[in-house]
Amino acid sequence: MASREQKKLGIQPDKEVVQHTHIPLLNQYSEIKTPPMRAEARKTAGYNIRKLQNGELLAMPTSRPMPLIADDCHELRVDDHEANIRWCIIYFIDNLAIVILEIFQKKNSYDSGFSEEKLSRTTHPLSQCKRREMKDLDAQIKARLEAAGFKETNVQELFGLTPEENELIETRIVLSQLIKRLRQNARVTQAAVAKRNGSNQASIARDETNDPSVSVELMLKVVFTLGANRRQVANALCA
Repeated sequence: MASREQKKLGIQPDKEVVQHTHIPLLNQYSEIKTPPMRAEARKTAGYNIRKLQNGELLAMPTSRPMPLIADDCHELRVDDHEANIRWCIIYFIDNLAIVILEIFQKKNSYDSGFSEEKLSRTTHPLSQCKRREMKDLDAQIKARLEAAGFKETNVQELFGLTPEENELIETRIVLSQLIKRLRQNARVTQAAVAKRNGSNQASIARDETNDPSVSVELMLKVVFTLGANRRQVANALCA
């Protein structure tokens, strides 16, 4: 039975939360090696790549488009504040895959050894998928990408995350999706949720975009403010 708060927000008890489609992550394993980032930088990079894999768009200052290289090419910026270092991750993205093209430390100028030939080797097989209106990478396209030196990977492998760090990232991804889905199902604004939660609209927006500065405890508080229960949280985490 729905609680009074659930009825007020129009939430169905134990309603399944549908997650975004998982976009495959590819890396050129023979050339791209993640440099020795500090733990916080690695986790931040992992958070943001997982957002991309779940269909979220990253904007400035986190990520910027690089149209001079290609329409679907972007630069993800990861700041290591303690070491005063900025890491840059050049990636190509469409609805079929996210391809890591380069990872390097940002200095005075862009000097990563990135080449148009590398981009061409990546995008040519993906372009064929688009022309054929494919929704997924088939075995033939995967084989061509592997022949070009690319393999499917994940953020834990790419950034050398510990199992605990990876689980925390996945937990935060699920909670941010759950908050957004519950609010949208209830057809209420972020401001309305913030009023009930005793916070502000900007805080709810950070929860929904999985801002690393927001704690898991605060995210759970918003979930419960939206009338969800522990079973719904458990179902979402185990889905």
